[in-house]
Amino acid sequence: MERISLKNPDLLGVAASLLCLIHCVLTPFLFLSSVLIVISPHGNEEEIPLFWKALEMVFLILSFWSVRQATRQSLHAWIGYGLYIAWSILAITVILELVDVHFLGDYMKYIAVIVLIILHLYNNFTKHLFHKSP
Repeated sequence: MERISLKNPDLLGVAASLLCLIHCVLTPFLFLSSVLIVISPHGNEEEIPLFWKALEMVFLILSFWSVRQATRQSLHAWIGYGLYIAWSILAITVILELVDVHFLGDYMKYIAVIVLIILHLYNNFTKHLFHKSP
């Protein structure tokens, strides 16, 4: 079985994290404008559409895969630890939100995503810096 790997998983990580951040920031505005609100078949409740929730899981899977690949290629162990910690916080907040537990708040999601972006960019920078030096 052939392994799937990326030449630069940090760029996938940055892209997935940015899309996740945009998704998280736009959601309240889209609900305020009633674009994504649907009426539940169980009554008059407002529900988040399934495809919108599925996007969160797609971002989590892409993000995990890029964290895993980037950690394998990283020059510093602390970057890998930071990537896994940030991803874990993001995953916990997203999963808790899916089951309607909101005690961590959206800010933890935003902080985790921003940390992921910063660590992926730093990891990418240090890899290119190391490989270009004589």
